[in-house]
Amino acid sequence: MRGYVTNSSHAAARVVALTMLADGTLSRTELAMLFRLDLHRRLGIDSVEMQDLLEEVARDLYEFGKPWPHTGKLHPLLVKRVLEDVTDPRLQREVIELCHSMAECDNHLSDGEELVLELARIQWGLPSPILHSKGLA
Repeated sequence: MRGYVTNSSHAAARVVALTMLADGTLSRTELAMLFRLDLHRRLGIDSVEMQDLLEEVARDLYEFGKPWPHTGKLHPLLVKRVLEDVTDPRLQREVIELCHSMAECDNHLSDGEELVLELARIQWGLPSPILHSKGLA
């Protein structure tokens, strides 16, 4: 996987992109939410950079994320590596909020999305969220 400057806008956006792609697909609902949240602006990049970053993450997952392309399953070490590039607690909270919004926008939390969210919570020392899409409250 590519590395990004620690705590950069691109490092933060890559975590969100990983969440969006964690189930092996990018849905219209996720793309609509991406624009509704004005996600790229909130992370400090333009919309073309966000699109490029989604494509880069998808390519990286295809190359390095075996067996992701065929099953939608991410390797935990790959996820942990991506999370290492975001160390600022304020940025971590912003990123995890955006990841939750993206993961829950289709009212279904896939195993891959859940993996990214849980590993981020653990690695970043964040509290457990309320997950609405699996009926947990």
